[in-house]
Amino acid sequence: MSLFETPPDPRPLRAYQEHAIELLRESLREGHKRPILQLPTGAGKTRIAAEVIKLAAEKGKAAIFVIPRKSLIEQTVAAFEREGIRDIGVVQARHHRTRPGAPVQIAMAQTLARREIPQAGLVVVDEAHLQFKSIVDWISAPDWGAVPFIGLTATPWARGMGLTYDDLLQPVTIGELIGEGFLSKFTIFAPPGPDVSGVKITAGDFNERDLAEAVNTRAIVGDVIATWLEKGHGFPTLVYGVDRAHARHLQERFIEARIVADYVDCDTDLPEREEIFQRFREGKTNVICNVATLDTGIDLDVRCIVDARPTKSRIRFVQTIGRGLRTAEGKESLIVLDHAGNTARLGLVTDQGCDSLDDGTPGAAYDKRAVARAPDIHICPECAAVVPPRAPACPQCGHLFPATSDVTESGGELVEFHSGERGGLGAIADKRLWHAALAWIAAEKSYNPGWIANQFKYKFGHWPIARYVEPRRPTVEIRNWVRSRQIAFAKARHWA
Repeated sequence: MSLFETPPDPRPLRAYQEHAIELLRESLREGHKRPILQLPTGAGKTRIAAEVIKLAAEKGKAAIFVIPRKSLIEQTVAAFEREGIRDIGVVQARHHRTRPGAPVQIAMAQTLARREIPQAGLVVVDEAHLQFKSIVDWISAPDWGAVPFIGLTATPWARGMGLTYDDLLQPVTIGELIGEGFLSKFTIFAPPGPDVSGVKITAGDFNERDLAEAVNTRAIVGDVIATWLEKGHGFPTLVYGVDRAHARHLQERFIEARIVADYVDCDTDLPEREEIFQRFREGKTNVICNVATLDTGIDLDVRCIVDARPTKSRIRFVQTIGRGLRTAEGKESLIVLDHAGNTARLGLVTDQGCDSLDDGTPGAAYDKRAVARAPDIHICPECAAVVPPRAPACPQCGHLFPATSDVTESGGELVEFHSGERGGLGAIADKRLWHAALAWIAAEKSYNPGWIANQFKYKFGHWPIARYVEPRRPTVEIRNWVRSRQIAFAKARHWA
């Protein structure tokens, strides 16, 4: 059996997927061995992984793809086969695809802790933010020091990831994918959340036992059902509860309202889980209530998310909303019913981001650094829709907001920032942001001041007006632009 076959209907890589692979190549050329590739849910991580595995095979390197859950084995095998990878083995006892000699192995993280790991020249770790101890120990083993480990995740913000991985690559953001039509738009309704002021904090998040007592009341659960009947009725829906009792209570109340609802938790076996998913796909079930289960690897047509699980964790928040961001035929927008207060607490899912991996320093974790920052959102007092803070009216109910002007003072000048405006003072502010971000990167990489001026001129067609600017942390967009310029320059030198 050959390793690769040309798929009957080969899918070309999207531009950002090609960019992701170029960033990986550049990172490895720079000497990194443990890069993290951050890609939003629905961006095609498995598609990119398949392409990277093919490139490794061209150099004679076997590859291991590590998944976090047993339920993802068959889904991953099928995804690789769609991309023409046929010679696949599965590292699992009594699995019908067990083939120790196959050049591509799919393994569950927990299984590798109990078995001999096959030799490989490349390892790709899916959902790397979960940081299983067996995987962290494997990555740090001296015998594997020369083998590249590529981590894939939508949320690279877990504590201590920078102690295991050595580079963070961010080829595209959620906002960019929504803007290009590769992910779904979303509308959030955020009715008043439960009172969690008396809930203890354990390991940086709400204590589960205290939280369950705060949210699992008949009144609060009834409000969830009433809001869904008004805003989400008829949409295929995933519901997230705090614990088993809460998720079961939600299911029971949906059924009381004559809504067909299923329930899933981590003890639901694979055959039953697949039956539940199939009923959901066929429209026989409107709602699946779950607890700590449907956070990763779920490829379903979801058009409504009910978030009834308050959290301080941006990882959990983004992974939850991400389950509904995949596009589908006829899907105009994902409806998010936030009964947890998470949007008011953390902001929009498109606002979550960090440009470095946490190095384990006390107080440096992303959630702790960012949680105190007030989210830049506005909640309509009439319908509870989340709208942009400068919107003149609510797009859902038409409620008019008082006119405001968002003006900031900088260096003795008043500069007004306009959303989406590319001329006038808005354009000036944009150039200042780029100038400051380029100065930050120059200081970070020890580049000379001439580099800043040249990059600015290439971007805007003229030299910067100010000779000095206070450095400011760059956005993902600016970092990606600089990386793309460096990659293009390296290619030009190679072919010169």
